[in-house]
Amino acid sequence: MTEATRIRAARAVVAAAVLATAVLVVVAVHRPDDKIGELQAEMLALAASLIAAAALPFARLSGRALTIAVLGGAILVQGGGLTAEPSSSDDSYRYLWDGTVQLHGIDPYRYAPNAPELEHLRAEDPHLFPPDAANCPGNTWDSGKQCTRLNRIKVRTIYPPVAEAAFTVMRATSLGGHGGQLPVQGFAFAGSIAIAALVLRRRPMMAALWAWSPIVAIECANNAHIDWLSVLFVVLGLEALQHARARRAAVWLGLAIAVKLTPAILLPVFLQRRFGWVAGIASGVVALSYLPHVLAIGWDVVGYLPGYLNEEGYASGGRFALLDLVMPQSWTRRAAMVVVGLAGLWALWAVRRRVSPVPPELAATTLFGIAMLVTTPDYPWYMLMLLALAVLAGRPQWLPVVVAPSVLYLAGERYTSPWLDRGVYAGAAVLTLVLLAATARRPSQPALSARPTPPMPRDPAAAAS
Repeated sequence: MTEATRIRAARAVVAAAVLATAVLVVVAVHRPDDKIGELQAEMLALAASLIAAAALPFARLSGRALTIAVLGGAILVQGGGLTAEPSSSDDSYRYLWDGTVQLHGIDPYRYAPNAPELEHLRAEDPHLFPPDAANCPGNTWDSGKQCTRLNRIKVRTIYPPVAEAAFTVMRATSLGGHGGQLPVQGFAFAGSIAIAALVLRRRPMMAALWAWSPIVAIECANNAHIDWLSVLFVVLGLEALQHARARRAAVWLGLAIAVKLTPAILLPVFLQRRFGWVAGIASGVVALSYLPHVLAIGWDVVGYLPGYLNEEGYASGGRFALLDLVMPQSWTRRAAMVVVGLAGLWALWAVRRRVSPVPPELAATTLFGIAMLVTTPDYPWYMLMLLALAVLAGRPQWLPVVVAPSVLYLAGERYTSPWLDRGVYAGAAVLTLVLLAATARRPSQPALSARPTPPMPRDPAAAAS
C-alpha cells in the first residue's frame, strides 16, 4: 500500500467514524424513556469518536484542512444533540424559569418556583407549567393538581449569579417560551464549538476528542447544561496564563466560579504568577457578582446549596464511593478534604517551582481529576471540565474517569446498588492509572503534540533548500 493510499484510507476512516458518531448521538437523544438503550448508543458513539480521533493523525491534515475537519465534524456531531428536547436531564427548564423571574424584576434567589407570589408567572408559561396535570410531561405538585417541567419546585435556586445572568439572556431569546428548549440548547451548542475552536489553537489533533465527543453533544447541545460556560471561562483563563496575563486569567477564573462553584478547585493552578493579585481578583469577581443579590435579599442567596450537598450525600459522606471502600463512611468527608487539599498544594508547588514547572493545564487536569475521583459524582456534565482540561494537557488517559458518571447516570435507573458507583469508579481509576503509567516514559505521540510536526525531508539537498 502506497503512502497516498494509506492517507486516503485514514481520511475515509475519519469521515465514516465521525458520521457514525453523529448518527449514534441522534439515536441516543431520541430514547429518553430507554436509559439503557441511550447508554448503549452513547457508548457506541464514544467508540466511533475515539476511532476517528485515533485515525486523524494518519490523515495528514494540517492548517485550514485540519480546522475544517475538526470544526466541521464538531458541528455535525454536536448538532445531533439539537435534534431532540433534553433527553436525560430537566435542568435547562429551571434555567429558563430563573430567566423568566429575572426578566420580571424579581431576584431569582428570593422565591421557590411554587411560591404563591409567582403564581401569575406560572400561569403565563404553559411551556414550563403545562395546564394538563393529568398528562403531565414532567413533575406534578400541589397533590397532583398542577404540572411542571421543573425539578425541585419547592426549593430556591442553587445556581451562582453569572449563571443566572446567562439564564436571563437565554430566556430573552427564547421567543417568550415559544422556542421551547431550542434557544438554551443553541447557546450550549455554540459554546461547545467555541471551546473546540480555542482548544484547536493549542492542541490541533487532540481537539477532536472534545469536538467529536458524544458526551459533549449530549450534555451540551442536548441537555444544555450551563457547565459549558464555566469550561469556556477556564479555557480562556488558561489561555491567558499561557501569555503571562495573570490578572486577566484571574478574572476568567472568577467568572467560571460564578457560573459553577466547582472551578474553585483550580485556584492553586492560577496562582502561578502574582499570587496575591490573582487570589484577590478571582475572589473579588465572585464577591461582586453576588453583591447585588446579597443587598436585595441577604444571605438567602445560598439557595438550595446546603440541601443539595446533603441530598447528594456529600454532607453525610456517602457520596465518596472510592473512599468508602477503604474507610468508615464517617471518615470519608474529612478524608476527601485532606486529599483534595494536598492535591491543591501539589498543584501550587508544581506550577510555581523554578526548575521545570508543570504546565498549568497539566496541573489543572491532575488536580481536577483527583477531585473527581474523590467526590465521585454521578452526573456526566460534571466531567465536561475534566475532558476539556485533559485535551488541553494532552492527557487522554483521563477519559475513563470522564466516562464513568455517564455509565452511572443512565444505568443507575435500573441498577441502584452502591457497588455500581464503587465498581465503575474503581475500574476507571485503575484504568487511568495504568494508562498514565504506561505512557509516562514514552515520547509524546503525534496526537498529543501542540502543533503538527512536519515530515523530515528524505533528500539532503531538499533539507538544504
